Amino acid sequence: MICGIWTVILVWLSLMPASQIPSHRWIEIPHLDKIVHFFLYLITAYIWTNYLIHKIEKNKAIILGIGFGSLLGLITEYAQPIFFEGRHFEILDIVANIVGSLSGAILFYFVYPHLKR
Repeated sequence: MICGIWTVILVWLSLMPASQIPSHRWIEIPHLDKIVHFFLYLITAYIWTNYLIHKIEKNKAIILGIGFGSLLGLITEYAQPIFFEGRHFEILDIVANIVGSLSGAILFYFVYPHLKR
């Protein structure tokens, strides 16, 4: 249940019009949007891996968690300019999404090494 809700929220955040994205100009952190991408997809891969580990073998769950997060990040990044004016494709967003997905699944692996399924 949480996976589906999180995925809907993530897709909504990823595809929202540029005019609705809060400005972070008051915070001077270089590449803040890439950091946000990283953590959103880390969470995505982590919760999907957690869900899948109870359904399938651990290594497959980790691979699917990484794959799902990465694919979702790729699809939403390509969809942004199609659906909303002011949004555009950025390769570094995809890199942040993939690295976040890898990190989330690997984090799950190390947090729960005892899960054998």
